[in-house]
Amino acid sequence: MIAFLNDFVDHRLMPSRKPSDEISRHRARLLAWVHLIAIVMSGLLFIVSLFVIPKHGAPIAIACIGSVALGHIYQRFGNLNLSANLLVSLLFAVLMVQMIPTGGLYSDNLLWMLLLPTVAFLFTSRNYGLMWSAIVVSVIVGLFLIEVNSSSKLRELTFGYDPSYYLVSYLGLFTLMIALVTLFVDGNKNLLEHLKQNSETLQSQKEELEAKNALLRKQEAELKRSNQDLELFASVASHDLKEPLRMINSYSQLLNKSLNDSMSERDREFLTYIKEGGIRMHTMLDDLLAYGKLGRDKKEEKPVDLEKSLLIVENNLKLRLQESGGRISWEALPTLLGHSTHFIQLFQNLIGNSLKFSREGVAPHVTIFSERQADHFVIQIVDNGIGIAEEDIDKVFGVFQRLSNQSKFEGSGLGLATVKRIMDGLDGSIEVTSTVGLGTTFTLLLPASRVVEFAYRKTPSSKNKSGLNLS
Repeated sequence: MIAFLNDFVDHRLMPSRKPSDEISRHRARLLAWVHLIAIVMSGLLFIVSLFVIPKHGAPIAIACIGSVALGHIYQRFGNLNLSANLLVSLLFAVLMVQMIPTGGLYSDNLLWMLLLPTVAFLFTSRNYGLMWSAIVVSVIVGLFLIEVNSSSKLRELTFGYDPSYYLVSYLGLFTLMIALVTLFVDGNKNLLEHLKQNSETLQSQKEELEAKNALLRKQEAELKRSNQDLELFASVASHDLKEPLRMINSYSQLLNKSLNDSMSERDREFLTYIKEGGIRMHTMLDDLLAYGKLGRDKKEEKPVDLEKSLLIVENNLKLRLQESGGRISWEALPTLLGHSTHFIQLFQNLIGNSLKFSREGVAPHVTIFSERQADHFVIQIVDNGIGIAEEDIDKVFGVFQRLSNQSKFEGSGLGLATVKRIMDGLDGSIEVTSTVGLGTTFTLLLPASRVVEFAYRKTPSSKNKSGLNLS
């Protein structure tokens, strides 16, 4: 039944032009229900009047027909002020017609008269509510004056009740009702206004968020295209660019052999520049490809034993360690969640950097410490190299940043940028402290949640084939 009535209200009584905001729609639907109640009640009373009081059924019939007509007007025009005032006017007319022959000031219909300003307050403006309050008060006072000045015969017909008692009772009840309704309506209108403002603010924020989401989607699409371009560049660099470099290096070597005896010292110097330039370009391409591949590895993370990764790095740097007389030492390292290739790249770039930037006449020594702390895990890579000037520390992780003399130290300037990108992918961070002429410390801060296993112990010393102590 309720579902049927809801459907009837939504499709038969709600205005054809529905209000745009939520608060107005709620008030419009509530007024539609008031129209429905008026139609149903007047219809039922009309049916009853046909059998019980057929001589007094005319006002009820008018109320029934008028309620249906007003429901149609409301559905067509949807004006709250117009519809509510017409509905109140109809009810007022019917009550007045019914009230006079049924006791005047003593009629029960006068109680219903008190509800008219309530409807006006709820669905129209405050001014209309006050207007209907004044009309009802005038009716009550008017009835009092008529009945006080009427003949004793009329008083006998009304069972001799005291009009003053009813005047005070009705006016007191009316004043109380209007006071309560005014407080309720004012409070609710303030609340509705506040809700409306909040709704408008939320709508504005929603539109702003949608605009930002659209911008993010656009930027995401552009980033995706940029990544695709980067992958295409990586492919070109891997195949198309390396091939001409190989040709340059090969033919420069052939030219060197062919013209070995006839070349001047100046020609040999030019060929050396060509050879070194080709080697540097080849190194830059390899480093750039490795940097571009970071972050595209979507494989599932697995536990990685950092000591095993460090042994692989040690083996990869074996020749450089032998040439420099350098050594690497470390205590126990943890097992972390991640990709083994990333950790190998990370250690190899940091340790290789320390071996490359060593002090003249001082064998490089890289020491690695690790420590578990409250909310993160710390790994420190400490060297005894040339150090970094304080003003250059903020620049070391930039792409293609080379702070030292390029002719003295080889490299592309991508090593530490790669380290920084790996740490970002591990949800960690890296810090640098350094003293020029004494060495540099790289501090890796990793989330404690990445630690799978860690037991503090000293790693046994081992010797490589060249006799260097590498652990």
